[in-house]
Order: sequence, then structure tokens, then C-alpha cells
Amino acid sequence: MIVLLFVRYVIFEFMLSNNLKKYIKSLHQSKYRQKYNKFLAEGTKLVLEILKDPNAKIEMIICTQDWDHNHLNKEDSFTIEIADEKDLRSLSLFKNGGDVICIVEQRDISVFDTLIKNEWAVFLDDVQDPGNVGTILRTCDWFGINTVICSNQTAHPYNPKVVQSSMGAILRLAIHRADFKDFQASIIDMPKYAAVINGNNIFTLEKPKPGLIIIGNESKGIHQYIIDQSSYKVTIPKKGQTESLNAAIAASIIISHFCN
Repeated sequence: MIVLLFVRYVIFEFMLSNNLKKYIKSLHQSKYRQKYNKFLAEGTKLVLEILKDPNAKIEMIICTQDWDHNHLNKEDSFTIEIADEKDLRSLSLFKNGGDVICIVEQRDISVFDTLIKNEWAVFLDDVQDPGNVGTILRTCDWFGINTVICSNQTAHPYNPKVVQSSMGAILRLAIHRADFKDFQASIIDMPKYAAVINGNNIFTLEKPKPGLIIIGNESKGIHQYIIDQSSYKVTIPKKGQTESLNAAIAASIIISHFCN
């Protein structure tokens, strides 16, 4: 009888409440991420990045008992919920869910005080694939670009797939959300480099002055009114027959060339 009671206690301890499950799953949707001002991060590598960030405001970590023992401290101030692997898989947005999920408070992404003269920034004009957005954020972080502006039709920075593919870059960048018309008055004197198919070869440009690199939608490119206001139309010359480059690949090549 004693053994049976102990087994039942352990099983109960690892069960998450239905309300908590509902709350976590709600954060899969944009409207609830906005409502609660929270986002989800999954996987050991990303969550450890968040734990190292002194500015990250963690509400809760949901993890297996082993993950808790291996990575968390008793003095951690956030809530820790122990779950079994089955529950974690059911709460994950990804096919192969990991053993930890983290709920983090979103940072303010509406202020433009990080647009600094003589420093590079990137504007994403309706880049809709979350994987592309996350990869571009990761590239910006690698090359020391601190400011990224996402149009309102660009995949949201706190979309779980953006968060995952950014591999922690989202924690270190100033990421804003606004359409070009909302801030164009503040960048009148800033060089603007629009990535287009029929532009000037980036490798033949003289050393470009720091400015705004503009990356367009995967199929439609950059809006024409933005191209018209750009200082430079730039392109990556091609040698083969492929029609176009993936948005994240193109952004990475341009950023690498301009920022080195």
C-alpha cells in the first residue's frame, strides 16, 4: 500500500493543470501573445541563452525533472513546473518537442531610439516566412547590427518559429514593428539600400556608408514606393539560372559584404 501511494504521488506531481496547459497553448497564437505580452521558447540551447540574459524576464519554465536537476538553481525566482515528456510534446509547436519550454515577457518593440546615425540597421518589408525572419535576426546579431525593423506584415518577432530560428538573437537585438511610412521621416538623412533583382552589383559599390538595408517579401520583393525612396538599388550578381535567392540567404550575403 505504501509503495502504491508513493507511485501515485509521483505521477500526480508531474501532471500539469488543465488551466496551465491551456495558457501555454494559447501562446501559440499571436493574439494571446499580445494579450499576455509573453512568448514561448523551446529547447535546451535557446532556454539556456535566456537564462544567461540578465534582462530576460522569465515567468515560468516547464521541464522534465532531469532538466530541472541539470540546469536550474533553487534560488531562481521564476516558477518551475515539472512535466513528463508526453505533456511537453503535447505543448510543443514542433514535431520533435524537447524537454523544456520557457515563458518569457516580451520586450518593448515600438520605440525607435535605437536608430543611430552611422550605424547599420535592417528593415524587413513583409518578409512572411518565420524561418527567414529568424535567420536574418541571427545574421544581424553575428555581424553586429543591433536594430531591426519589421513591417506589420512581416512574421512577428515573437512567433515561436522566429524565436527558435533566431537562436537567441531576439534577446540581444532592438526589434521594432512598424511600416516604412511610420518612420521614414526619421531616416531622411540615412542611406537606404534596397535589395532588388535589377540593382547595382554590391561587389562593385564603393565602401558603403552605414545605413538601412531593406529586404523585401519572398515573392513580391520590396514595395515600389520604398524602392523609389531608396538611396541605392543593390543586387547580388548571379552566374547560374536560379530565378532568385532565398530572402534570408540574400540578406546574409548583403549584410556580410556591407558590414565587414
